Amino acid sequence: MNGTHIRLAHIDAPEAQQTCNREGVEWACDAAATEALSSVLDGQSVSCSSIDTDIHGRQVAHCQTPVFALGREMVRRGLAITLDNAPYEYGEAAKIAHA
Repeated sequence: MNGTHIRLAHIDAPEAQQTCNREGVEWACDAAATEALSSVLDGQSVSCSSIDTDIHGRQVAHCQTPVFALGREMVRRGLAITLDNAPYEYGEAAKIAHA
């Protein structure tokens, strides 16, 4: 899927140039999410399975390194939220993020 814009399945993560509010303080959540994703990848190979196309024409895919499901790991790190159709494991990751 090189060169393809992919939206990770089952999550909503910050868009480019989006800011967020954490405990009354604005922060660059877009940069934090990008940095965290880069950290998770850390040179590992990634395999993606496309499961849908979103309204913007992007592939919606489940992507996995040998160690992590990328979307679930972003949720666990508190840098994405789960969507209503997310598998059980994503909800468990959200509980870790909120602990």
